[in-house]
Amino acid sequence: IPRPKGIPTGCYVVGQTPQWFLTWIPPLICESILCLLMLYKAWTTYKNSQSSSLLRLIIRDRCVPTLHPCG
Repeated sequence: IPRPKGIPTGCYVVGQTPQWFLTWIPPLICESILCLLMLYKAWTTYKNSQSSSLLRLIIRDRCVPTLHPCG
C-alpha cells in the first residue's frame, strides 16, 4: 500500500492527554534508584579494595546506559 507524502512512519502518540508524560515518572525513579544503589556498591567496593571482574562488569553495564543520556 503506498503511503501519501507527509504522513510520518513508525510509532507515535495520537489523541494524548495532557498527563501522558506521567507514565515515564515511575520507571525513571526506579532506574535512578537502581543506578544510585549500584554506584554506592561500586564506591564501597572500591574503598575496601575487594573488586572482582564480574562485579565491575555488572556495575558498568548497569550504570553507563542509565547515566549516558544525562551527560
